[in-house]
Amino acid sequence: MKELEVTWKHIIIIWWGVTWREVVFGSLVLIAMEGWLVLVLSIFGRVEDGEVHSQFIEFIVAILVGVWVMKAVLATKFGNFRIALVSSTREPEPLEKSVNENNKEIEEIDRTGSAPS
Repeated sequence: MKELEVTWKHIIIIWWGVTWREVVFGSLVLIAMEGWLVLVLSIFGRVEDGEVHSQFIEFIVAILVGVWVMKAVLATKFGNFRIALVSSTREPEPLEKSVNENNKEIEEIDRTGSAPS
């Protein structure tokens, strides 16, 4: 995998990928939730409590939509690049793992005089 230099073009493309999804999907979900909340509160005659409930629900929905959008953007291909999560720790190569395991067995034999079980 080739690491690309982060350019302003990449930043704008990713920003737009997040922004349009949050606006479109967030608006649709919030409109649906608002309609549902007004309906339920009017059935129980508590429409005056709607603003407090509405703000709380909008806050929770905005967080959920934001998390979903971030997951969607991480899985999206942007023309000639995509966002990838790469481990920041170096994992040993398979051969290096094998050598390390053999060295541990040799050290165990030297210490105890017998092979580990």
